[in-house]
Amino acid sequence: MFVLYILAYDVCSDKEAQCELIDQMMQEIIREEFEQEDASALAACLCQTLHSQFEPSILPQELDEEFVHFDFFH
Repeated sequence: MFVLYILAYDVCSDKEAQCELIDQMMQEIIREEFEQEDASALAACLCQTLHSQFEPSILPQELDEEFVHFDFFH
């Protein structure tokens, strides 16, 4: 299901529509329960898709296992 949001985001050039898609996807993500493997795969996919939206100094150039499993909330 999230793949559809990501594909729609990739083909959409309207920034407002992209924000709507991301908002809808985040609402779905919040409602879902994920296994660790699925959550990690989704996080990596979102990082790759949204990479251009992030400040270069925040994310590393290459995603590694340590970064993907880092707990940002503790």
